[in-house]
Amino acid sequence: MRGPARRRARAVLWTALAVLALDVLLVLVTPGRSLLSPLGAPPAGALALGARLLLAAALLLFLPVPRRALWLLLLPTLLHFHTVSGRLSGDGVMYYVQLRSLMADHDIDLTNEYRETGLLERPELRVPTRTGLRRTVFSIGPALLGAPFYALGEGLARAGQALGFAVERGGFGPLHVNTVALGFLLLGFAAVWVMETALRRHFAPGTARAAAVLVWGASFLYWYMVQQPTMAHAASAFVAALFISEWDRTRRALAPRRALALGLLGGLAMCVRWQNAVLLALPLLDLRRKPRTYVLQNQRQPVAKCCRRLLAAFSRPAQENGHAVAVRDARRTKRRYRPSLNALRQTRRRIRRQSQ
Repeated sequence: MRGPARRRARAVLWTALAVLALDVLLVLVTPGRSLLSPLGAPPAGALALGARLLLAAALLLFLPVPRRALWLLLLPTLLHFHTVSGRLSGDGVMYYVQLRSLMADHDIDLTNEYRETGLLERPELRVPTRTGLRRTVFSIGPALLGAPFYALGEGLARAGQALGFAVERGGFGPLHVNTVALGFLLLGFAAVWVMETALRRHFAPGTARAAAVLVWGASFLYWYMVQQPTMAHAASAFVAALFISEWDRTRRALAPRRALALGLLGGLAMCVRWQNAVLLALPLLDLRRKPRTYVLQNQRQPVAKCCRRLLAAFSRPAQENGHAVAVRDARRTKRRYRPSLNALRQTRRRIRRQSQ
């Protein structure tokens, strides 16, 4: 096949793959509906989805797709995801109610969400706080990352209504929940992609791919992508992988703009899961070992000021919000991070000495 004919054939195959991907998306997030549903086609079950994924695998084998192995491994993951029921369970409910409140009600009053999910009668949620709002101890980061997926689900819901389908638009229907769950699954897949990208800087491509796939399959990442996608873990893996990859890429010459991006990524990672604060140890250790590489002469005072503010934020007593448990948890957190606070104090003293 000559050049122009080959390009036309590839264009046709890419178009077919894009249409097939859209069809698979509809099957995953709707109760089995597909692009053929307006023509009267029956709902697509697991077998129909499996046939679509096999066709997608065949197209991926013919097309010049980067990192084909990862895409091929994603296909059975999507099939497994489709067969799992009970999207909202465990802590995933507590993260999802924040997302629904932000996107549907445009507020952070979780009273109606707790009532809808049957959580309002829990002892810790029954009584409002001093603010008049219901308490939550779960981080807001997953709701922020899930907002684009919820918006996509809302758009699909409105399109379904326009086509005459009966669609639940309250925010707790299968369309919104499945779209958000699928979005977090794809964030977990993106975490594997970023891991391989970072590893390729230090190892051969085959070694990097094997290590990333091993992390995907041998850790709990796969389980949280498929069984509990609305929990924070898949999204946390994504932002943590981004942070580590950016730190590894810029650690040899950390310019102010890159330092700002790294700090924003670290803040986002901690918003998704507070335990991600340990990731800050990586640039802090580099700052301790090679301060002249990380801090320019005219930037030492701002860095020292930043360290003081961070130390004050960790040390500030918790403000009472109507629940003694919040103060108790703050004290426990302070004791837990005391070694990190001491390290920050030492870093601040060293920067002060160097700036004199």
